[in-house]
Amino acid sequence: MNYIEDVSGGVFAYDQRIFGEDWDKNEDPVINYFSDTNPDVSTIYEAIHVSDSTKVPVFEMSSSAVNEAFNGDKMIDYSHYIVDLINLESPVLIYAGEFDAQDGPKTIEPWLRKLEIPNYDEFWGQSRNIYWV
Repeated sequence: MNYIEDVSGGVFAYDQRIFGEDWDKNEDPVINYFSDTNPDVSTIYEAIHVSDSTKVPVFEMSSSAVNEAFNGDKMIDYSHYIVDLINLESPVLIYAGEFDAQDGPKTIEPWLRKLEIPNYDEFWGQSRNIYWV
């Protein structure tokens, strides 16, 4: 059994357990598929409607330009939306994965505890449920 099957039932999860050599075997085929070295890349770009793109390269796994464009959004406080959903009695699931590199339980719980939610003590006093994804 390989690492992916062993840890996640065959579903690949990306978190801080994944380092370069582990991730490369999953990322490289995608990069190669969309690479100009693939003889079918023109057909692929046409099929996904990016054949007229002026972007170079047309495909990249991540973009520093996109990251820079959204940089201001990283510090916006959207927590009031959680309170709004709770007040509307909408079911809410906040995913705080054990191995998340950025938003795991250690970073999510502190800001959640600052929210003014109805029945605050009852909410934090209930038992926690574990969901396997």
